[in-house]
Amino acid sequence: MKKIAELESTTAKLVEDFNRLSMREAKAPSVDPLTTALAEDLGRLVGLLQIQGTQDSVTVKPRARLRDQDFKMVRETIIEHGGFWSSQQKMFVVPRNRKG
Repeated sequence: MKKIAELESTTAKLVEDFNRLSMREAKAPSVDPLTTALAEDLGRLVGLLQIQGTQDSVTVKPRARLRDQDFKMVRETIIEHGGFWSSQQKMFVVPRNRKG
């Protein structure tokens, strides 16, 4: 009986330690303010675009050919955020502002 009690105590301690470690490692996904702002400003058009963030920039690539008016709306939004259209890459690029 003593051994069973020791095993139960040890098991309970291991479960507590495991839960404590799991809570430390479970972090909320980081939110990229530039990507979020672009998605909000693009509104209904965001479903037509693939938006990806890198360390240096955010790229916005049409999933298919956009109608002229939609392309213009996307271009205006990208320009407002300091970006441009890259005809070589066939995507918009918004460089991240680096200070320092």
